[in-house]
Amino acid sequence: MVDALIHIHKQLKPGGLLINIQPKDRYLPVFVQKNGQSISVGAVDVENMVPKYHAAEQALDHVMQQSLYQFKQQIETDFLIYFDSAAVCRQYLADEWTKAHLPETAWQKMNELMHHAHSSQKIFFSEGLQFTRLSKTKK
Repeated sequence: MVDALIHIHKQLKPGGLLINIQPKDRYLPVFVQKNGQSISVGAVDVENMVPKYHAAEQALDHVMQQSLYQFKQQIETDFLIYFDSAAVCRQYLADEWTKAHLPETAWQKMNELMHHAHSSQKIFFSEGLQFTRLSKTKK
């Protein structure tokens, strides 16, 4: 990861921007939106992805200590991922978040709430993200 950040540094013009986007949570709350309410059904466990998150943080710290980039700004926001059904949600996790886990009790609750789903009912995850804006130094 350090090598990638150094390579990016070489490609940027002085003052060029690097946006680092990183998850900030170990659990992603899952909700069913029904009758205008967001009902919690559980949380996706992404704990086993934490070592990758830490490696990315360490790589960023390393290049910052080398003064390759200058910190500009950091913001946090929630990114919502919507699904029309539990089946689509399950397939998304299987395809995109292969190491993530949602307990079976959450799937059961989700299926119960979506049993007579209207088009306005949705399932959604709330993923906390941290955006860090860095600029290339003259180094």
